[in-house]
Amino acid sequence: MRLYRRFILIAFLAVCALHSYAQGVAPQVRAFEPEVQVSGVTPHASVVIFGITLSDGRTLAEAAEIVQDTDGDGKVTFRPAYVLPRRGIWAAIDLESGAWSIGGREGYEIRRSSFPRDMTKKNAEGLITGLEQERAEMTVLIARPGKGAWITGGSEGASSDADGQRNGKLLLNIDHAVPVGNSSGNAPKNLKRGDVVVAIDTFRFEVFASAVE
Repeated sequence: MRLYRRFILIAFLAVCALHSYAQGVAPQVRAFEPEVQVSGVTPHASVVIFGITLSDGRTLAEAAEIVQDTDGDGKVTFRPAYVLPRRGIWAAIDLESGAWSIGGREGYEIRRSSFPRDMTKKNAEGLITGLEQERAEMTVLIARPGKGAWITGGSEGASSDADGQRNGKLLLNIDHAVPVGNSSGNAPKNLKRGDVVVAIDTFRFEVFASAVE
């Protein structure tokens, strides 16, 4: 009986390990001056690093890049072309596993929100073609594992607002996003399962992110 129970326990742990591997272990993101460090990524994977920083209480800076783990140690670094202020929101997405996480400088509390259920805008076929929110400003990164990443953003009521109206809602079309780093081709026309969406409200300076299910 003990041998049988031990076999069951080993089998259970093996299933848990496979499930954890399939889901991808979230990388760790830390920012220090002068660079952003990401650990816990798939060896030799490409990693999307995306961030927005706020200095002097009013100066926003945006950075996005795809970095390769060339030595296979599960770590990558990214050095923006500016000094990293304390206030900053950084995201990292492993383009091999699809795992992602949010981080920043030690001691800075990042404002996080749950991903809004009503954010996705669908077409007649039920495909997600846009992202819409009652927000003044928003910058969005879209990452597709195995493919690349694209970035888009805008302000409510401006030319970057896809609905072209001052109606309190900002609409960003997926296919208007521009490629990050060495991502090839145009942005996808719609989101699909496994895509990772990271949205930063640059007015409230908060972040919400999710993988498409």
